[in-house]
Amino acid sequence: MKKIQIILFMLFALCAFNNAVGQATAVITPGSFTAEDQITIRINVTGTSLAGVSPVYLWNWSNLGGLNTNGDWTSSNETRKMTNVGPNLWEFSFTPSDFYSVNPSELKWLGFLAKAKNGNNGQTQDFAPNAVEPLIFTPTVNRVFPARISVNDVTSIFIDQNLAPDLTQQRMTPVSVEIKLFNVSSQVGATITLPLKKIGNKYFTASFIPSAVFVIPATAAPIRFEYKFKGTILDVNNMSVPAEGPVYSKPIDPLQ
Repeated sequence: MKKIQIILFMLFALCAFNNAVGQATAVITPGSFTAEDQITIRINVTGTSLAGVSPVYLWNWSNLGGLNTNGDWTSSNETRKMTNVGPNLWEFSFTPSDFYSVNPSELKWLGFLAKAKNGNNGQTQDFAPNAVEPLIFTPTVNRVFPARISVNDVTSIFIDQNLAPDLTQQRMTPVSVEIKLFNVSSQVGATITLPLKKIGNKYFTASFIPSAVFVIPATAAPIRFEYKFKGTILDVNNMSVPAEGPVYSKPIDPLQ
């Protein structure tokens, strides 16, 4: 009977030890974030099966499903390699909407774990769900979506005449949007003009991908684009004459 008790005690202790192993800790900075904020995940794998393992990789998923860019469970994608910042401390930074390649408004939560390149050789527990704060939309006369863009993103420009502060924009019949791309010192490529599509009462939009509509030299490094809405307006004689709104500017981020 005493031998059975010893065996049971050893089994219990072994189970308790196994349960302790693998309990990593993770911190996301900032603690509250939207899909368009850059975040940093720091994972402490001390006391887990990943302790002393190098390199360590991040494995991701979200409310929209898994990521096909994670690689295979037995061979993580090298782009998911984490940065070692201390003994058993690993970090990875990214912007969720870009990282998951989704519309920011669709991302509700994200999940992750840390693993060896071959996940069968070590992993942490799941860290999920981690809430993604909803984006707060403030209507303006002009708007660019998404809030952060690179030259390779589908970019949509909007004009809401209902919110226009000046008579010209209020009364104008918008027809097109004129767009210019700039680097630090000069304009990049030629000026382009895109037709506007009406999507509501005095609400118009146009979409484009900067790298697809502008010829961008490899050394150009665009940092912003400028745009203005153009159309027609009735003059004092009730004749249709050309009109245009003010010039707006939108930064371009060096995102991949």
